[in-house]
Amino acid sequence: MKKAIINLLLMVIAIIQLYPLVWMVFLSLKSNSEIYGGGSMGFPRSLRWDNYISAMQTGNVLRYTCNSLVITASAVLLSTLLASMAAYSITRMRWRYSGWVMMIFLMGIMVPSQAVILPIYLILQRAGLYNTQPGLVIVYLVFALPTAIFILSGFLKSLPVELEEAAALDGAGILYIYHRVILPLTRPALSAVMVFTFLSCWNEFMYSFILLDKETLRTLTVGLLAMKGQYYTNWGAMAAGLTIAALPTLAVYLCFSKNIQQSFVAGAVKG
Repeated sequence: MKKAIINLLLMVIAIIQLYPLVWMVFLSLKSNSEIYGGGSMGFPRSLRWDNYISAMQTGNVLRYTCNSLVITASAVLLSTLLASMAAYSITRMRWRYSGWVMMIFLMGIMVPSQAVILPIYLILQRAGLYNTQPGLVIVYLVFALPTAIFILSGFLKSLPVELEEAAALDGAGILYIYHRVILPLTRPALSAVMVFTFLSCWNEFMYSFILLDKETLRTLTVGLLAMKGQYYTNWGAMAAGLTIAALPTLAVYLCFSKNIQQSFVAGAVKG
């Protein structure tokens, strides 16, 4: 009886969590007249697939999605590579100022992103990177590194040093040990870092809105805002754009969910 009650409660919680996503899909298949007529919560009376066509053609959702994918993928790959190298050098190598360097990186977690908008804007403008995708990638990279280094450093501390010592006795160098020994062992943590970085970059709005002024360079979050008109808004098409924006997030999480769970429990139990 106790197990059945727990399962029932978990099912209720799952339904509550999933309903907003289901409601968004239903809303994307409705017309404005049906939405304003009191039918915004239930199943659509007629499936309006043309809302997706309107979102991709009129709202340029396809172009904005490609822009977001390019920027987010670049930030994820660069931050994962640099964070893994920095975490390995800080936690596994012995040098004088490793603790201070780690402290400097962790201080980046405490700095609110809203507090450095003006300095970042001025720096990118003087460097000629304002209104460019590489400039936004650099900003995302800077904000992703502290958290990524923190997660990877904690994971690396749980790995036995004997693995690296054995590889060193066989004549392996630092780069070989990092590439052949460390990276395969840190796949769960790397997956978690990639997912967290992807979510933060994909859903980011403030910096993409400020640093990208060209319409052709807009990310998906800014492009969806442009679909809202002053006097008229096609809510079905906007919901269709939101549904398209949610698909990559769901796909990434479903692909890496097991690795994320492994990264959280790694090092929790030591023999």
